[in-house]
Amino acid sequence: MASFPAVPTIPKDISRKAYPTKASFLDLPAEIRNMVYSLVLGPPSEITVDTRDYHSFSPFTLEALRLKTAPWERSANNPIFQICRQLYHETTSLFYGQSTFVITRLYTCANHRLEEDQAGLAAKWMSGLGSQVAMLKKVIIDLDRTCDWPCCAESSPGAGNFEHGVDVFGLLKLLWANSDAQIDIRFCHSRGPSHLRRGYYLHRGLRTRTLATVLTTLAEDELGVKKYWRTIKALYILRNGTQGAVLFDTTRQPSGPRWSHDASHWLFDITANGDTVEFCASSPPLGLRNLPSNALSRIIHHVNTAPDHASVDLTEKTIDGADPVLTSVSQLTRRDSETAYLKNNFDVKMTSTDPTTLFSSFDTLRKWLCRSRSATWPFDIGHPNFVKREKRGEWRFHLNFALAGSNTTSLIDVGVGLVGFIAVTSHVYWDCAISFTLTTRAPDGSPQYAEHSISLSVLRLRVLVALTEYAIQYPGSRRLQCPEVYMNGLGVITLVSDHQTRHLSSQTLASIFQDNDKSELMEMYAAEPGKNGRDDTTYSLDPILYHDGSLRVYTGFLGHVVADELEGEETLDYWAKRCKWYAAADV
Repeated sequence: MASFPAVPTIPKDISRKAYPTKASFLDLPAEIRNMVYSLVLGPPSEITVDTRDYHSFSPFTLEALRLKTAPWERSANNPIFQICRQLYHETTSLFYGQSTFVITRLYTCANHRLEEDQAGLAAKWMSGLGSQVAMLKKVIIDLDRTCDWPCCAESSPGAGNFEHGVDVFGLLKLLWANSDAQIDIRFCHSRGPSHLRRGYYLHRGLRTRTLATVLTTLAEDELGVKKYWRTIKALYILRNGTQGAVLFDTTRQPSGPRWSHDASHWLFDITANGDTVEFCASSPPLGLRNLPSNALSRIIHHVNTAPDHASVDLTEKTIDGADPVLTSVSQLTRRDSETAYLKNNFDVKMTSTDPTTLFSSFDTLRKWLCRSRSATWPFDIGHPNFVKREKRGEWRFHLNFALAGSNTTSLIDVGVGLVGFIAVTSHVYWDCAISFTLTTRAPDGSPQYAEHSISLSVLRLRVLVALTEYAIQYPGSRRLQCPEVYMNGLGVITLVSDHQTRHLSSQTLASIFQDNDKSELMEMYAAEPGKNGRDDTTYSLDPILYHDGSLRVYTGFLGHVVADELEGEETLDYWAKRCKWYAAADV
């Protein structure tokens, strides 16, 4: 448990005589000196502490201020406090020990709301005394208001009919830090418990004795909440002393506690006129969301964030380095965990034992990466904030071909259908890398590896060029189902086919990729409809309104995605709006 900070004390060195050979007041016996102090300070009396809580919009009477002014003898201007250090300690101990200090307010609170903040003012003043706070013997917290307005005016329309409490957490911290101090803290109100009855509202009155008893009980840490003092925001006691609440710093502090079982409230019942306090049956509630915000943030970070890279094997359905389990706990936990989880550097791996594959249209990748379960809609990871570059980690997709028992020996002999992959990863930022890996066996039986990488930006552009040229060669195919685009392991498109009679070979595309660089291709194929002779029908309607999987719609969507990179956009939010994010555990 973290300890309270130590309060430095004023040194109590014995003062030296100014004239050692002459008689001094300090030579008198202590009993006589105390009698002199009593005569100088005057008889014990109540001293109202000026907390300077005046408000320019809340009038108070000068008569009330005059009546609360301390006599001169017990003011800070008394010269006896300024003679020497020894006299200061002797007189202040007598002054604080014999006087009764009253904390009150001189104005009605703003908007006529019931806010009993005198306890907070008392804690602030007492804390300012430093080590001398232990000299105090009696403090009265007056919950009345010495003003010419009614003590409880009509409540504002937004006040509601709920009960307010007295926040005693400041006093508790002071008492916990000075456990040896014997301070009698009491509450009072001149109008009694029935002063709150007004109009059609009936608020419970103040039970001042119970409030004082509860404060003493809590100071003895009967609830065991002292060890949480760093994360406690407020500790309220109901005005009638029947119930209380411990508020933690996970939520904003309301103007008055609403007595409900909330994640940030630990409710406790008060019985035996304040001598017994115990948590309610359903409080403190158990659960991850009930932890202090700083502890919850650390847990979410450690569970969802990998030290280096998070490895995701969608074939084996395993994740190493980060665990998305918290995304399925609750909606609130899902929101916080999702943000932390997406900041990882991901290595996503998929394995095929066939040299030519569609990876089942990358449906497994869609379930892990995207929000939409339905294949009839395009896909997106969700809110645009999740696809901004600064919000995301580095992503790398590994398409692995395990062909140890096959005659395939080179990446040029493998093929991947990319239409599904492009749709699934349309929201991923353009600088992501795709790695083609071939695993074979050498004649001596040892494994051999071949690898080639290509950026997602180049991959999208090549697929867009291939589909656009296919649509130009077969004009009637624009409203038909989008054909499949095959690419070998070296990043070369080898075939565009509808698996029937229409095909576009790599020879047709070779000259296009050879004669134009990337920027020229983006200008030619990702520009607005109609530019450079492109037919407007090649492009789609708004993807939010219409998507049927046709070549016309697919090339339109892909053209928008590539154009975003061309225009420097950071959000690629064209591919879906109906979405739900899934973790690998849902695959």
